[in-house]
Amino acid sequence: MIKKSNVVLITGHERRHRYVALMLSKEVNLIGTVVEKKRIAVDNKRIVINKDKKVFLQHLTERDEVEKRLLGDPRFSTVVPRLDVDTGDVNLKSTYCWVRDLKPDFVILYGSSIIKPPLLNDSSYIVVNMHLGLSPYYRGSGTNFWPLVNNCPECIGTTIHLAVSNVDAGPILAQVRPDIIVTDGPHEIGTKAIIAGVRTMSLALNLLINNKLIPAEQNTSNGSVFKRSDFNADSINDMRNNFKQGMLKEYVNNKKNRNSLYPIVETSQ
Repeated sequence: MIKKSNVVLITGHERRHRYVALMLSKEVNLIGTVVEKKRIAVDNKRIVINKDKKVFLQHLTERDEVEKRLLGDPRFSTVVPRLDVDTGDVNLKSTYCWVRDLKPDFVILYGSSIIKPPLLNDSSYIVVNMHLGLSPYYRGSGTNFWPLVNNCPECIGTTIHLAVSNVDAGPILAQVRPDIIVTDGPHEIGTKAIIAGVRTMSLALNLLINNKLIPAEQNTSNGSVFKRSDFNADSINDMRNNFKQGMLKEYVNNKKNRNSLYPIVETSQ
């Protein structure tokens, strides 16, 4: 008998987070959602004091427009229990108790703050992270942005991995690349990675709960790690120039060979 996994999702409150919650609810038994309301004022302050704020704001506005077009206007389910917390409060004891009492098989992380014990290491459930980016090649922040700066679209995708204390370093359950076409822009590619990622997440969880998937250890000695502070107007402009110079046409025409240079852990559908 095929078992369907019971899942608690810990995520953010933006459109992309609501989309993932909605899609997961259709494929697994979503029994609870912890919604962390991020304090975006910190980012806004960084942009305001930056002389290149116009570049930042254009980049973010374009991302919002693409996500609205591709993801629609998803809402959190009104029938799934929900706990709203402020930034960082995912690690409060009250949050841990709320999650534990739901008795999940899995706690899924997507877009939340870094979680810590006891929420991270309770042995009654498995903690899985949906990491935007192909780990270990790109880890940290902006992991589907920096490959476009570095002219490396083959390193864009989503990694589903077990969460451990070392961020983005847990054994991999599955990875997926978005279907990139020549006419895509950076935000189309990034949003496609989210859509493909949540589908792969649902598949991986149901395979794992039925003992049909073996996690693959990561070699974190390879790849690059980026911080939020690395993101600046110059990097945005470098990415845009790569698009203008035909980066995607070159990649699409040599996709098989270029992808083979960065092997991923694929799960059969």
